[in-house]
Amino acid sequence: WLPSRTSRHDGCVPPAPELHQRAVTRLNDGDYEGASSLLAQARDVADDPDVLARIDLTSAYIEAQTGTVRESFAVYRSLLGRPGLSSETQGLVWSQLALMHKYVGDHRAALADYTTAIDLLQGSSEMSRALLNRASLHLQRGDAAHAVTDLTTAIELLRGDDAPERRARAEHNLGYARLLTGDLVGALQAMDAARAVLAPLSPVSRAVGDQDRAEVLTAAGRSREAIVSLENAAAAYGARGLRTFQADCELTLSRTLLREDTSRARQVARRAARRFRAQGSEVQALRADSVATVAEISEGSTSLALLRRADDLVVTLKAHHHRRDAAILQLQTARLVLHRGELEDARARIGRVRVDEDSPVAIRLLWREVRSELARARGDHRNARRHVQAGLADLHAWQSSFGSLDLQSTLVGHGRALAVQGLRLALEDGSPALAYEWSERARALVGRVT
Repeated sequence: WLPSRTSRHDGCVPPAPELHQRAVTRLNDGDYEGASSLLAQARDVADDPDVLARIDLTSAYIEAQTGTVRESFAVYRSLLGRPGLSSETQGLVWSQLALMHKYVGDHRAALADYTTAIDLLQGSSEMSRALLNRASLHLQRGDAAHAVTDLTTAIELLRGDDAPERRARAEHNLGYARLLTGDLVGALQAMDAARAVLAPLSPVSRAVGDQDRAEVLTAAGRSREAIVSLENAAAAYGARGLRTFQADCELTLSRTLLREDTSRARQVARRAARRFRAQGSEVQALRADSVATVAEISEGSTSLALLRRADDLVVTLKAHHHRRDAAILQLQTARLVLHRGELEDARARIGRVRVDEDSPVAIRLLWREVRSELARARGDHRNARRHVQAGLADLHAWQSSFGSLDLQSTLVGHGRALAVQGLRLALEDGSPALAYEWSERARALVGRVT
């Protein structure tokens, strides 16, 4: 940090930059109360504009984590209007403003803020941090390619031995980017390597690692392991009063629970939505609302009020560029109207969802599943079976791309609903030969790895 221009402190009180750095260390350890106390001391002895701005910047971050995000926005905007700040300090303010926009779900504004910050931080040691944060935003938006670019640049900037923790965070996030590209083995390898450095730092640091690793486990079909990790992480955040982190973790937990316990998934999603709204994060709350709505549909509700609420959510999610969440909810609304007997409406809704080979495998399989259900409702069992076959073939191709036998064998969870649908169709047909064929297909799904 930049030193003070004067030495207003006496020999017994450390200079403001040192106190601020101690506060940042406490903050990174999850000790928000200790950090706030040190920041108050630093503010008393600081008179350099840059140091004072950084103290206020850190205080506003603590307020966002333990209080409300709204008040932090006001602080950041006032800091941008202060005269005499260096380009580096201005870049830090823009970077924190981007982080707050990310917390409330305004990803477009956050991306613009990060770009401004990185331009101001060129040549600064803080540039790698801004790149890491922008990469994290790319990951939330599902843009793994740009995330990999930012992370690779950040790791290159952190090659020195003086930044092992930050480099480990970059490597952890690179693992998350590999998750989005479907490289689950590479994702676990990168996260586990980073965990050796990050987990011992603090309970919060360990919780962040557990939360992201749980998403890899979920993608690998190991949802029960993932649920335990997410529950532990959410409890760790809650114990520290980190409500934004806790809500985000509960959102991930609710998605994971959808396959195991829809009733509990709905409860956890609604709790996450309440926490997000208390923090002023309305868009994130809407994402939690969408999970709760999917859970209601999965439980068999076919009410018109639920359908209208789901349709409104789809429009809002698309407006905020959460297309993956919107696609899942759209397919679930097709299932809802299908259960209401409105087959043409179901067909139209399915047709409005664009699915290709680059779509996440979970969406591709859900798309096949709902199309099969529509064909079955029309009495077209042949096309219903064809969609199930195509979905399972897609899963087998994806499954075969992994070198880990353990991961290959656990990925079958993604095809469970399709396999059940295929067996149901075969039994309804009444043909012993067809029943035997689909019994073998289902057995192959879970037994193709010796």
